[in-house]
Amino acid sequence: MNSRIDTNNKTEWIWKEFYAKLKRFIIKHVSNLDAAEDILQMVFIKIYGHLDTLKDEKKLQNWIYTVTRHAIIDYYRSLKPIVRLPETLSTPQNSFNDGEGDIDRIVKSLVNNLPDKYREALVLTEYQGLTQKEMAQNLRISVSGAKSRVQRGRKKLKNMLLERYPHELNQWGISVDSYPKCRCRFE
Repeated sequence: MNSRIDTNNKTEWIWKEFYAKLKRFIIKHVSNLDAAEDILQMVFIKIYGHLDTLKDEKKLQNWIYTVTRHAIIDYYRSLKPIVRLPETLSTPQNSFNDGEGDIDRIVKSLVNNLPDKYREALVLTEYQGLTQKEMAQNLRISVSGAKSRVQRGRKKLKNMLLERYPHELNQWGISVDSYPKCRCRFE
């Protein structure tokens, strides 16, 4: 028998056997019905295109659900907005000049050089004013995951700043070089 016919028969059997199950599975994870239909269509395209790569037929169901889960993940990733730092940042009135520009440009360039997930976390919380809970909902991650990203982003930004502008820090982590030193004498 021709292998193309075998593949077509297999695909038809998979369609009949899994269409309703996969549709329910996808709708359970994706509330948008149109998106669920699109995902289901993409799943069957992937199944048809890669069915010949399946070596063990006993693992067919697991493989189909793995393909489906990955398609759902891809769908949610495609929804995630790419967050860019705004052109102007609101910062304290006092700024300094290091020969390259003021603090707004320095901080913006450092934030933009953070890894994507940390840049995104800082932009959403620090510049766009979202709470960490709102950020978690927007990015479809857990609240603890959002908190971790913000904390790690802040730490990475601090380390980048200290690397570029080394200062002596006090016990609270505040640069002692930022404050004018008292020149008065105590008697």
